[in-house]
Amino acid sequence: MSRMYIIDNSLPRRAFCFRNPPLKAIRSVKALYPKKLGPGDLWLQSVDLLGVESHPAVEIKKPQEEVICEMWMTIEADPNPDDFFAPEDTYQLFVAITIPIDSGLDHSHRSSPIIVVETQLGDLKNDTDAPSWAKWTPGKAIRFVDLRDGVVAVIGLLSAYRANKRAEAEIWSWAAAASVGTAVQPGFSLESSATST
Repeated sequence: MSRMYIIDNSLPRRAFCFRNPPLKAIRSVKALYPKKLGPGDLWLQSVDLLGVESHPAVEIKKPQEEVICEMWMTIEADPNPDDFFAPEDTYQLFVAITIPIDSGLDHSHRSSPIIVVETQLGDLKNDTDAPSWAKWTPGKAIRFVDLRDGVVAVIGLLSAYRANKRAEAEIWSWAAAASVGTAVQPGFSLESSATST
């Protein structure tokens, strides 16, 4: 059965958890707050997860336009678990990108830094509204092929994600270098010139 959480502002990062809330309350809360897809689920919905040999549904015009993405998740257990509060485990979805050797890019830009795609807190393994990736086996990579310009654009956006703060410049720099020869390259050039002035 689902749990209902009531946030108490006097207790940061914790939620009161009713183990057996009334069914009527669950239905009304779920109706008010439908499941929101995070960046991880949105990205995963757009690709074919059959394996590295498969291609996304989008037609690939040149082999230089594809990248191999590896996504995996980790779970960090709640450092202060107790029986009264719901667990505050930290779930993180990561991605690493590899650009094929025949892309024409400099070899130093073929592998991306490790990037955090999404972070979720809570007891997601028992949550019916949890992101799909939260059900994966921790540490086991899912590989897929995607188009380089789309991936680079997403990585550029993820560079500003708070979980990537320490590596923001490195991630942005890699995305800008990987965008060379793609449709999104002008966006990185404009952004780079705007930040340097």
